[in-house]
Amino acid sequence: MIDPLTSWERAELALRCLSVDPWGLGGIWVRARHGAARTAFRAVTGALPHPVAQIHPNMDDTALYGGVDVSATLAAGQLQHSRGLADQSSVLELTMGERTTAAFGARLAGLMDQET
Repeated sequence: MIDPLTSWERAELALRCLSVDPWGLGGIWVRARHGAARTAFRAVTGALPHPVAQIHPNMDDTALYGGVDVSATLAAGQLQHSRGLADQSSVLELTMGERTTAAFGARLAGLMDQET
């Protein structure tokens, strides 16, 4: 009989899969209480070969998806757009996910379901 993986071993396996192809995997969901395990997990995510951008549950849509950059538009005299974190090549890490509203969670789920 094979011993089942511990919670930490499952988390490490998920991170290894994420490091190979984060966009193909579509993301992972990891929950941990504040403490040593979450701190150790964050140290491991820092070692991923892809940039990691932290997002907050109260982040607005312009920061996440991009939009019209008003100051650049006024300076250039023509419409200028800013890129959001979702448009950049980075792994998004949601901190304090327990505080996420249903609407923001749905938008994040939509990002994870998009084909790239």
